[in-house]
Amino acid sequence: MGNKTAANNSTRRRNRWYHSASLLIGLFLLARLATLGVVPLVDPSEGRYALIARDMAESANFVTPMIWRKGRHIVFWGKPPLRFWMGALAFKIFGVNEFAARLPSFLSGLFLLALLSWIINRYRSKNEALTAALFLATSGGFFFLSGVVLQEMTLTAFSSGALLLYYGFLRESNMKTRKWLSLGVFALLGLGFMTKGPLILVTFGLPVFLWHLLNREWGILRNHAWLPGGTLFLLITIPWFWLAERATPGFLRYFFLNENLYRFVKSDYGDLYGVGHKYPFGAAFVFFLALSAPWCVVAFGAVIAKTLKTTGNVKERACALWRSINDTTGDSKSGTDIFLLGFAVNTLFWCFARQIHLYYMIIAVPAFCVWLSSVAASETSLPKHLPKLAWLTLFVYLVSLIVMPGIVDRGKSTKAILAKAKEIMKSDEQWNGKIVFVRKTPYSAYFYGGKFIKIHKKESLEASFKRDIAINNKRDIYIVRPRHVKDIQPELRKHLNVLYSSEGWLILSENAD
Repeated sequence: MGNKTAANNSTRRRNRWYHSASLLIGLFLLARLATLGVVPLVDPSEGRYALIARDMAESANFVTPMIWRKGRHIVFWGKPPLRFWMGALAFKIFGVNEFAARLPSFLSGLFLLALLSWIINRYRSKNEALTAALFLATSGGFFFLSGVVLQEMTLTAFSSGALLLYYGFLRESNMKTRKWLSLGVFALLGLGFMTKGPLILVTFGLPVFLWHLLNREWGILRNHAWLPGGTLFLLITIPWFWLAERATPGFLRYFFLNENLYRFVKSDYGDLYGVGHKYPFGAAFVFFLALSAPWCVVAFGAVIAKTLKTTGNVKERACALWRSINDTTGDSKSGTDIFLLGFAVNTLFWCFARQIHLYYMIIAVPAFCVWLSSVAASETSLPKHLPKLAWLTLFVYLVSLIVMPGIVDRGKSTKAILAKAKEIMKSDEQWNGKIVFVRKTPYSAYFYGGKFIKIHKKESLEASFKRDIAINNKRDIYIVRPRHVKDIQPELRKHLNVLYSSEGWLILSENAD
């Protein structure tokens, strides 16, 4: 009788967990979808990539991405076009706005969550599938980057998706299904290659190679669909790269050498589009912690707690630590250590790079969440605390989404100041020229301003103000950051009028003679 009661209580707790986790995942996704268009595009990355997709949609040139740089509309050789194609399609369907610009990232995240849930449910358990999906949906990196105009979420969906399908390939006993899973791996690798190039072969290939090396499981590779899979990969990737080189000779050399080799081995790798941020070696680990929060705290807390319970010398404690990390399920043949390698190896790989961005490390978060779900499955006391932390996380994210429009204030954003400038120009016929962003033009200004923007290369303050006012009776208005006003020469300053001011911008005009 007691055993039956305990079993019923366990079933009820499990059902409550399933309902709570499903509800939380749904709320997180709805909150992210509903807020895609709340915040104006942020420069430089969002403005740049949204502008490329918008230009592609308007020009119908789907072979050669174009970018505005230094006052010229030039070819963009930095990335393959798949993410731009997705953005252009979204603009065609939903119009040119922030929601459409960010929708492909959200859909990429949704695809990854669905694939993760299916694979882990099929080859592990429903409990681990829901837990892993909850960890991923509520991690800071996934939640925020699934609503940002970047390649990283789409790349992560394909890279982590390929790793998940590979895990299914390793666990599947039916040979026909195993072949289909293998084909899926090649397809996702091809799509990832079309998103950001050969980087996906590293982020996927390194952990897979090390898993086979450590587990000495080489024989299973014979079951891969090498010929049809390789053919599928080439069919996905080769046509566009051939067309791009034909349209703009020199692309292949720059893309594969400068963007995907030299940037990792040279401080000055000949970047045509601006040098990226430089951080100390090892910064990737800090970035990973930030993007996997709050669950990295849970993970390291659980591992350290298990280690502290052990006794012995340093070597014995180290061995206990490794067992805590690697053998979380009690099933040595489970293959879940491929996910441990997935996030550990990719984090270590980026630790040796200095020219990186915070969002690069989202690539390691899905594998971490799957691995952590196996930790939760082996810790009977852990799951009951997860809903509380997840609800708290949802509250924090919702507050941040409410506060964020204030941080990117309507008075500070490029979108807001352009709306005010257009209003001024339409209110008085004397402003018959264009809008000049002093010194340099943000990417988002091209996105929001369109034909109202006067195109110019980066220049001095004086050059921006001394425009063709007298020529053809055209008068421009100028948008400048308040911090730059002090650099304007006194003789020029006395000829300028302030038409509007906010915390982030000033709108000025120059007196007519």
